[in-house]
Amino acid sequence: MSVNSRVMIVDDDENLCRTLSLILKRKGYDVTVAHSGPEAIGHIREQTFDMIFMDIKMPGMDGVEALEEIRKIRADAAVTMMTAYAVDGLVEKALYIGAQGVLYKPVDLIKVMSTIDNVSRKPEGLNILVVDDDPGTAITLKNILARQGHAVSTASSGEEAIRMAQQQTPEIALIDMKLPGINGLEAYLAMKKDHPGMTAIMMTGYRQEMTTMLETALDADAYTVMYKPLEMGALLKIMNELSMKKTGMNFAG
Repeated sequence: MSVNSRVMIVDDDENLCRTLSLILKRKGYDVTVAHSGPEAIGHIREQTFDMIFMDIKMPGMDGVEALEEIRKIRADAAVTMMTAYAVDGLVEKALYIGAQGVLYKPVDLIKVMSTIDNVSRKPEGLNILVVDDDPGTAITLKNILARQGHAVSTASSGEEAIRMAQQQTPEIALIDMKLPGINGLEAYLAMKKDHPGMTAIMMTGYRQEMTTMLETALDADAYTVMYKPLEMGALLKIMNELSMKKTGMNFAG
């Protein structure tokens, strides 16, 4: 993103706003500060911003509620959430309604700069297959990832995933380890045999029980393991890295 791009920082922490604003202004950005959701919405009604950094936990209207209102005014607004708390439900909701990602406090300034820069270099979407027999998890992942620009299909069993992969090879497969019929490891190994270029992310809510199978999956070149309940910010960071890799971009953060 070029200098003079407009950035808004929304946080009730005046010290954080002052620090980020000073640093970004020195980098040449046009920075607006808001200390509440309603104040941010007021600015949105008056002008557009290339990037908005929004704290989740604020008094009165929280960041997710503010994001919902911003989406009604500027559906394409690029918003990254910030939080210092374990608020997985709010993070998931923010991502579901279109937040670009999440930064955790204390905020890493390199990641802030990288987030701003990457907005103007939006990577290509990925062809993703979610394999999970829990309909709630599958639908949530599909909706969140689709809102990030990815093409997402779902399968509720390993056998179904193998059949779907034969019809259209996924670039990324998110595979739950506990599935009806063949398990996630068996599904991954079968898919990997037919599609060696596929990247797999294994998922499980049974860390101890699945240790041996997870190690086998990693030895067979699975990209990583994520434990349930999934941390959506971390998942989107991985997807962004893979998207950048696909398009040959450099990723910092």
